[in-house]
Amino acid sequence: MKRVAFVIALLATLNGSPDIRAQQPTEPQTESVWSCPVHAVVNEQNPGKCPICRRDLVLVTAIVTWTCADHPEIDRPVRGKCADGSPMEKRYTQSTHANHNPRHGGLFFMAPDLWHHLEGA
Repeated sequence: MKRVAFVIALLATLNGSPDIRAQQPTEPQTESVWSCPVHAVVNEQNPGKCPICRRDLVLVTAIVTWTCADHPEIDRPVRGKCADGSPMEKRYTQSTHANHNPRHGGLFFMAPDLWHHLEGA
């Protein structure tokens, strides 16, 4: 009898709790940002010049994660609060195969394996 009561209580708890899968995205969130081709730490919302080397910024696709200013080792896929109660800050991370933007005025072609790509200019 205790086992049945436990299962009913467990089901009631799970049924009333929010779905954890709905809170976390299944795929990483990405955004297009303007970045320096040499200094990937430069990520701006608008076109312009790199503040380090003065090169023109290029449009890239970056993965968005969330971090805390005082704990840069924190890297989460969804926004939350830091230990001090402050809201988490956006972090943009670029990878070599995450930039799927044409760079030479052509069209971007992705292979069926979703790894190889080329630009037809």
